[in-house]
Amino acid sequence: MTPLPPGSSAPAEFVDSAFRRFGQAAAHAGGARDRYICIGEQRARLSFAGSLMENLMFPALAHLEVAPGEADLVACFFDSESTATPMPPPPWSYQAYTNRGEIDGYNDGRVHVTYQPGVDILNCLDRERGLAVYWAPTWRLIPYWERSFPLRPILN
Repeated sequence: MTPLPPGSSAPAEFVDSAFRRFGQAAAHAGGARDRYICIGEQRARLSFAGSLMENLMFPALAHLEVAPGEADLVACFFDSESTATPMPPPPWSYQAYTNRGEIDGYNDGRVHVTYQPGVDILNCLDRERGLAVYWAPTWRLIPYWERSFPLRPILN
């Protein structure tokens, strides 16, 4: 895949499509379940599509929980199996995957997209909007190390 031209909107559009899928997943799961955390001086709203992902991912962050309020980052979690909501197909080719899990052409000063092969976890971040999406095809196969430090590619 050739790199996207500077100023291309494709990376931000992909994050938008992932966020729309999260909305569909949350609706299918009975609504979003929000939790708030604070890391340093940064606040984040963690929004889970149903209780399965919340119960799986939040315990590692529970010690950072704070009262609801304004958030610098909104991170949305969903899996396709429990919500019957697929992630949109990736608009990049197989050759776009780097050995660090980043997607060539989908990482710039605004957007950061990573994919972890083998465990099939996708992380998308739009820094400008303070919006992140964490997706896995199924909650059942999220490995223990991922549950112990969720959002690492996004928060890093």
